[in-house]
Amino acid sequence: MKHYAWGRTVPHDQSAPDDSVVNDLREALQRHRSVQGWELQRRITRSHEMYLYGTNVESMRSNVGEDVTATLFVASGDSMGSAAVSIGPGEEQEITSKVEAAVRVAGSSEFQQYPLVPQQELPDIETRDPMIVREPTRALERAREELSETVDAQRNVKVASAEFFAHDDEIYFENSEGLVADRSATRALSEVVLLGRGATGEEAENQSLRMRRRVEDLEIGQWVSELGMHACDASQAEVMKPWNGPVLIRAGSLRAFLGPLVQHTSGEAALRGVAKFSLGDSVTPGAVRGDRLTAISDATLPYGMNSRTCDGAGLPAQRTVIIEDGRLKQLWADQRRAHYLETKPTGGFANLVIPEGSRSVAQLAAGAEVLEVIRFSWLTPDRGTGDFSSEIRFGYMHRNGRRTPIKGGSVNGNIFGALEDCHFSRERDFVGDALVPRVMRVNELEVFGA
Repeated sequence: MKHYAWGRTVPHDQSAPDDSVVNDLREALQRHRSVQGWELQRRITRSHEMYLYGTNVESMRSNVGEDVTATLFVASGDSMGSAAVSIGPGEEQEITSKVEAAVRVAGSSEFQQYPLVPQQELPDIETRDPMIVREPTRALERAREELSETVDAQRNVKVASAEFFAHDDEIYFENSEGLVADRSATRALSEVVLLGRGATGEEAENQSLRMRRRVEDLEIGQWVSELGMHACDASQAEVMKPWNGPVLIRAGSLRAFLGPLVQHTSGEAALRGVAKFSLGDSVTPGAVRGDRLTAISDATLPYGMNSRTCDGAGLPAQRTVIIEDGRLKQLWADQRRAHYLETKPTGGFANLVIPEGSRSVAQLAAGAEVLEVIRFSWLTPDRGTGDFSSEIRFGYMHRNGRRTPIKGGSVNGNIFGALEDCHFSRERDFVGDALVPRVMRVNELEVFGA
């Protein structure tokens, strides 16, 4: 495991960082009589940014950010309280006073005691892009080159602007139970704005943001090619009229669409008495007429945006089946809430994984009229009820094998009801924080016209 000192590299075989700030904060926590336990983290983020005008580099920036933080716990009878301490460069002399202030804050908050994560072996999870770590500037230049080549190969498409970011987060974690972990990971981000001209000569703009752990997983060529096609089609899109029928929801929207389901399968919802389901319950209000949902929280998914060696409290990464064949199999819960529920801790909900279905995308798009939503303006179903009403930014109406671009209007319904009659494609896409079917077909939803 590689460790870093306060602004300098430390030999990789060293068991703990030779870092005076980390050492001083640890010692301050250990010697304070009121501190029952603690969690400590040091983060060094190396960032590289590239800004484009068209496909030409307008500016480049690089910076390094450092911080050391800790959460301390104080006990009072059967209760405990917690508070955070944050130390930045130049604040080294304030460690003792900051710990004292945090102890006072922690004394005013109370919750039931629970054990911190004990010392144990942690899994080795792939979370860092070697290219970002070793040659971040070259990684960004390769992304720019791929963007330029892709746009040059498309007619009637040009880049208005684009931004590329490469971040390397070196994260060291330890707690008072002796657990030591490397939670390091990289992040690659891109935002692209394209202009596309349709057959009528009118232009339309298409803007999209994508984030992955590796630059190669941005899939610039495939992504930008599709964005360009959608920009051209959007310039001649028809305004959506009121309609009822089957709707295709794409992989990139599934995590948000299923947000209420994630909420109601949490230990937090169970503890508050607001969860819709108990173990073994169906997650739909009525009988299932289509595919039965299996949903997995997977913190071990290679290069997943929610993959880590351990979570923020030190709980080892794991893969947990939350819903199996449409029924709640396991609540997801962090160390604290799992202790209260006397159940197995899983950590926070990580990357969403849904197995493939039995039908192809082409089969799911077949029919007299099938609406495919490419982009919602904002997809935020109510976390409590599952109700949603989301505006269509852009999509296609499939009619017997032909498709017409559309825009406007809103898709309305309830996600729990939608799961009663839906199908998943056998093709799957990795979208950063999820590995899910390329499309989910909900067989009947209502669309309000624009």
